[in-house]
Amino acid sequence: MIDRWHFEPGQGNAMSGLSRAEVNLSQEVSQPSPATSMLRFAVCAVVVFAAAGYASSFTPGPWYRTLQSPVGTPPNWVFPPVWSVLYALLAISFWWFWEQADAKPPTSKQVFRLGAAVFVVQLIANALWSQFFFGWHWMGLALINIGFLWLSILAMMLIFRRNSPLAANLLLPYLAWVGYATYLNAGFLYLNRE
Repeated sequence: MIDRWHFEPGQGNAMSGLSRAEVNLSQEVSQPSPATSMLRFAVCAVVVFAAAGYASSFTPGPWYRTLQSPVGTPPNWVFPPVWSVLYALLAISFWWFWEQADAKPPTSKQVFRLGAAVFVVQLIANALWSQFFFGWHWMGLALINIGFLWLSILAMMLIFRRNSPLAANLLLPYLAWVGYATYLNAGFLYLNRE
């Protein structure tokens, strides 16, 4: 297979009509090496699961068992496997978004920077929710936080879609679960108001 990125302008080939700048631009757009890709995946997994570890350090405890639960509250054993899958999807989504930023024109680098910033913001909001709700028992602040988290996930999906619809679609279960968790948070707040 002919490598189309190594043609020079004016060589009598398919790219002869392109300017040197266009040829150079096309050479800059490439996939990362397998080693780079694997390193990025490891970084994504470590960052996401570090935030998950922080969030899981705040457990429901005895206080939670005294609360009236809203309709549809799942048993406690459901949360760890669901969150494990959601965090894995989050890591894979961000990794794929990062990979696609290298495979597209330079404007996708700007999209990547914006997506990365929103990714970090939503990860912090995600980790803080457990601290607000389980750690400090501040259900009102937790509700504000989780509403912000849901909007952050939605914004992240819209940004990710510009570089990779797949990366955005991988976040749909996360968005749905956080929407459900928002309902639960609001229900706990309403049923246990003083």
